[in-house]
Amino acid sequence: MPIHVTVLDAPAKVVLKSIGRRARDLSAFYRGPVDRSVTKWLKDRFASEGRSGGPTWAPLRPLTSFLRSRPGHGRAGSSKVGQDVRRMWASFTKSGGPDSVRVIQPQFYERGSDNPAAKYFHHGFKLFVFGRQTTRRVPGRPIIPDTIPDFLTKMWERDLVRHIEGKI
Repeated sequence: MPIHVTVLDAPAKVVLKSIGRRARDLSAFYRGPVDRSVTKWLKDRFASEGRSGGPTWAPLRPLTSFLRSRPGHGRAGSSKVGQDVRRMWASFTKSGGPDSVRVIQPQFYERGSDNPAAKYFHHGFKLFVFGRQTTRRVPGRPIIPDTIPDFLTKMWERDLVRHIEGKI
C-alpha cells in the first residue's frame, strides 16, 4: 500500500524564500549576536591579559610598571598589559570607536584595529635605545589568536542556524 504526501506549494515557497533571504544577507546576524560576542570576548582578552580564549600575554617588565605608575602616565595603572592610555583597548573593545575596524556586509564580518601600536603589541618588537637597536625584545601579545576559540565558533554556529530559521 503506497503512502501519498502532498506538499502545500504556496506555504512551502514562502518559508523557503524567507530562509533563502536570511541566508543570503547575514548582516543582521553579524550586527547582533556575532558583534556582541566578539566585543565581550575582546574585553575579556584585555581584562584577563590574554588568558580568555587564547595565549596568555607576557607580564609587564618591572621598569614598565614603574614608569606607568608615575603621575600623568597611563590611565589603567601599572598592572594592566595593553591598557596604558586605553587607546588600543578602546579600538578593539569599542565597536565604532577611534581606530576601530568594523566591517559588516551581507556575507562578511571583520573586526579589528587600525591603531598603529596594535601590530607591535600583537607581534612584539626589538627595543631601540637612543636610536640604536638593542638585543632586548618586547614579547608579542596576540590580541586575536590564529585560531578563534571553539566556544565562540560553536556559539556562532548555533546562532546562525537560529537566525536562518527566523528564531533570532
